[in-house]
Amino acid sequence: MITEKTAQRAAYRITFAQCKGGTGKTTACLSVAGWLTKMEKKVLVVDLDSQGNAVSGLGIERSSIDGSMYDVLSGRKTIREIILETDSGVFLAPSSIDLLSVETQLSGTVEDIGILNPSSTVP
Repeated sequence: MITEKTAQRAAYRITFAQCKGGTGKTTACLSVAGWLTKMEKKVLVVDLDSQGNAVSGLGIERSSIDGSMYDVLSGRKTIREIILETDSGVFLAPSSIDLLSVETQLSGTVEDIGILNPSSTVP
């Protein structure tokens, strides 16, 4: 049962997923993230789209990124190491074009389950 006390600490996951491109996933995600931030909630956007439009949508220069979800999924970095705080207060785990190859690299590996550890929290 969620009480007022536990609701303040509860973490929720909202997923925007659709195989077809151009359906407004990133736009909807960033809009919801912005409103949640205005409601003083901590928000982490995990961008798993190889186009990486959440990066520019949150006002981050791609050249300033020192790690992406590709690095996390390939085991090179932890998610904590790549999280950026944006000017809007939304935290972002950015994507990169390299994600196009991650599915092939991970298929058939035992370690591919649990890469995104649920105990990882927003800094």
